[in-house]
Amino acid sequence: MITVVEMPMSTGKTNVAPWLGRTQVKDGITLYRICRAAIPTVDDMKSYAEMGIPLRHDSPEARRLSRGLSLFASFDRARHQALGKPWLGDAFIAELVFPEGTFAIEKTGGREHFTLWGDAHDILGYVVRVEPV
Repeated sequence: MITVVEMPMSTGKTNVAPWLGRTQVKDGITLYRICRAAIPTVDDMKSYAEMGIPLRHDSPEARRLSRGLSLFASFDRARHQALGKPWLGDAFIAELVFPEGTFAIEKTGGREHFTLWGDAHDILGYVVRVEPV
């Protein structure tokens, strides 16, 4: 049985990152984030840089990406990634819905992978649903 936790929608007040100079999503987008609990916290929405996770390979591009949040285009892709990381334990997948122009979002990395730049507190406000992996 799947437990679904409904989360309140955001007020729409966000910290847009225009300084990145990247193309923003135009029509809104739904993305998925791997989280550690059924009720995501601000820590679940922090970038590697914010968490102090060291880079495997230091370069300007790696530093830029480490300041963003990794998200996936589908629940199935996020689930696949979570299942490949047993150290996460009983992980969950948060569904986030971002209206047009809310954050700087870029297609990066592997298949169905996106990076989003913004404040973790603001990002958390866009969680609409959470499901266990």
